[in-house]
Amino acid sequence: TKVSENFLRESVSYSIQVFLPLGLFASIFASLSFAYEMEKGTTKLYLSHPIDRTTLFTAKVFSLFLVLFSVIIYSVLLRTFFFDPSLFNYILTNDRILQLLLICFLNVLFVLSITVFISVLTKNTAFSFVGSFFIIYVLTLIRSNYVPPRFFFTLNDHLNKGLYISDLGVPLISVLLLLFSYYLFKRGEFP
Repeated sequence: TKVSENFLRESVSYSIQVFLPLGLFASIFASLSFAYEMEKGTTKLYLSHPIDRTTLFTAKVFSLFLVLFSVIIYSVLLRTFFFDPSLFNYILTNDRILQLLLICFLNVLFVLSITVFISVLTKNTAFSFVGSFFIIYVLTLIRSNYVPPRFFFTLNDHLNKGLYISDLGVPLISVLLLLFSYYLFKRGEFP
């Protein structure tokens, strides 16, 4: 059990190490999916068909989320398999997989909310890519347990002992950023 707890901490640590590359992928994908299509007029073309903005926004965000979530899960589980196949089996048969999935889910949600928000706000591909990746990079430099990516390591420890009210901050910010992005997308004018 001690080995499995240490391994879970290492897996969560690895999912946090993936934060910066995940931010790079999210910056590219969100910039292309939102800002580039707004800049080039593709979004306006989509909206000329019988589709509403809510459906378009939801489809784009959900598809981006699925791609990023599958990348991080694949990365973490592949690393686990090559690290020690017996521990891989333990992770899959124990309830710790849910804890690892939750950490990865929140990690992707946070990165996605920042990149989508900057992309919808700027409506410019270059500013969107550079701005969102810069914010994610600066977050990796901050050494606070309440700021991602270190927040996820702290959250993992709290999941084992008991949650605190401060553990709701990052998920709440993520949801608020996505809601504000939706509002900007819904009310925005496209060239």
